[in-house]
Amino acid sequence: MNRSPCPIQTGLLTSAYRPLIQADYAPARPRASSVPLLHSVPTGKSPDSAFSEALETKSRAKPPPFYSPLPVFKKVASTPNELLTQDKISNVELLSRSYNERRINDFTRPPRGGDLHTAVTALARARNVILCTGFNVAEGMPETDGPPGLAALGHALHVLGKTVTFVTDRINMPLVRAALQVLDPQVADQVTFDVMDEKDDDAIPRANQILDARQADLVLALELTGRNVDGKRLNMRGVNINEFNSAVDEVMNQANRRKLQTIGVGDGGNEAGMGGAEHVPTAMNGELMQSAIRARHQVFAWNSNLGGIAIAEILLAIGSRKDKSCTGEQLTGMISAVIALGAVDGVTRGRNLNEQVENHLGVTGKTEHTGVDGFDTTTHTVFLDMVKKITRNIPSSSERKI
Repeated sequence: MNRSPCPIQTGLLTSAYRPLIQADYAPARPRASSVPLLHSVPTGKSPDSAFSEALETKSRAKPPPFYSPLPVFKKVASTPNELLTQDKISNVELLSRSYNERRINDFTRPPRGGDLHTAVTALARARNVILCTGFNVAEGMPETDGPPGLAALGHALHVLGKTVTFVTDRINMPLVRAALQVLDPQVADQVTFDVMDEKDDDAIPRANQILDARQADLVLALELTGRNVDGKRLNMRGVNINEFNSAVDEVMNQANRRKLQTIGVGDGGNEAGMGGAEHVPTAMNGELMQSAIRARHQVFAWNSNLGGIAIAEILLAIGSRKDKSCTGEQLTGMISAVIALGAVDGVTRGRNLNEQVENHLGVTGKTEHTGVDGFDTTTHTVFLDMVKKITRNIPSSSERKI
């Protein structure tokens, strides 16, 4: 398979896995295309004041404004442990992007955008983490991609001593809870669940209420619908699914406004946190589906569950808690559990686990399986095993608890 080089060339955890991210930089100035052009400056006004007024006018327009995250600055690995960890995480990323039918391997991050390495560092530093998901591909059709991967990550973070809050809509919340119960019923009772069904302008105060109540210092979105520049949430087929999805992506947008750490995990480009990524394809009908919601760190994977599980396994290895790794049986159990509650494979739209679907979308000879993103549970457990084999030799941190 033709692969572009892994974009991670620098930057990794120090021997104590101290954060490498500068937190006190001013937000990036919006691109010229995002504000009204100033053909002339009114008399008595400086260019800067006119620019500020233009921004204020733009912020009152619809859709609500999109906030840019802070830039990321990376440090070059130097010690043997740092170099080994860098190599292992880079291999995990290559594995996560190895299936390229939807061109995930073509995605590139914006300048000074964070990656899998810096996302791991940010999570290691965080204390109060908000985890968001929820992608309803059609009415009454939540995806199997999202809740299992987020549950695996939330479980790992809880084990490592983080305070975890799950945020999603009323349809997806039972799926996340069911997946978490497969991993550990006690953890499912110890984390927090916040339902967010608000849309449009109502989502802004609700998002800030959640951020305040949970005292969040990091927000991660995994397979979460993200609105495009026109305020529309489109599925891979290019269908507007705003009616069936709440504005949970506003939590990440408001986190960017507050200069908090934000991480986006996605597989198609239409998920929250994928804003600013380059070479994202259009939807199947040619519509521009890419989310405009940005994240400071972007994690690309051919299915988002894999992205979440990969982060979880890396953190557990660093934190000397490999005993809490997700097993293949648990992953299959999580997928089965969410399907039992009404989730569908986002590609086949099926609910019969591991069912083979011939001539998918009318394409002769195109075969898919109902599981996650057109692949059966065996495929997903194989990828899980490969992630675990890569991460098992990541050096653990003996100098500080993450």
